[in-house]
Amino acid sequence: MDKDRIKKDFPFFKNENYKPYRLICFHHAGGTAAVFRNWLKTDPMTEMLPIEVRGSGIRSDETDNIDFEDAAKYAAESIAEIYDGRDTYIYGHSLGSIFAFDAVCRLKKEYGIEIKKLIAAGRHAPFAEDTSSYRCSMGIEALKDELLRVGGTPKELLESDSFCRLMLPSIYADYKLGESYCYNGERVDIPIIALSGKNDKDADERIMSEWKKCTNSRFSLYSFEGGHFFPYNESEKAVLSVIFDELYGEKKAIVA
Repeated sequence: MDKDRIKKDFPFFKNENYKPYRLICFHHAGGTAAVFRNWLKTDPMTEMLPIEVRGSGIRSDETDNIDFEDAAKYAAESIAEIYDGRDTYIYGHSLGSIFAFDAVCRLKKEYGIEIKKLIAAGRHAPFAEDTSSYRCSMGIEALKDELLRVGGTPKELLESDSFCRLMLPSIYADYKLGESYCYNGERVDIPIIALSGKNDKDADERIMSEWKKCTNSRFSLYSFEGGHFFPYNESEKAVLSVIFDELYGEKKAIVA
């Protein structure tokens, strides 16, 4: 294993190989692996591994003009590097959900690694049209209005020159990654678990139900209170309970 690369890709990596399950977590646009900090010690049976995607978030300046294909290929390579045969699941929220979907497909095709289940939250299915009005061609300033609409970013921050100078470019880079994604008709042979926020207009139950067309296996849909960032706000405990129930069939999670 390349220890330096693992540290960059999985900043919370501890190789807790005494735990029978692993959950790889892909963050939303503008997020980092740290958004899953509260999740790290919530279950004694599951090793939580948030991934820091190259070209995304705090790593958006590592390479010039990286697109989704480049970032996704690197992410799958990183997961394959640490794969040790344990039951492995992949979760993704918003932008992270298409990275998660791509990783499941790529890991099987290129590495012969079968992920157990895919958990997708807060984004339309890979083949579906993005219903939001914002496009990167509108520029970085228009992104402020999009962030206000989606929620999760206080207006005060978006009015801060330092925040806009330091953070907006990386969020914008994530949106560009998402727009460069190309769906090629892939379907997976594993269960897909879709999670939606009742007040997330861009990914409500109807929109999230389209993920069932991406699997040849079982599909389940769960709806939670909250908007786009429901997994980390008011519904965090409920989301974790569902996730761990899906991982091993019984609600044994210890959620603080």
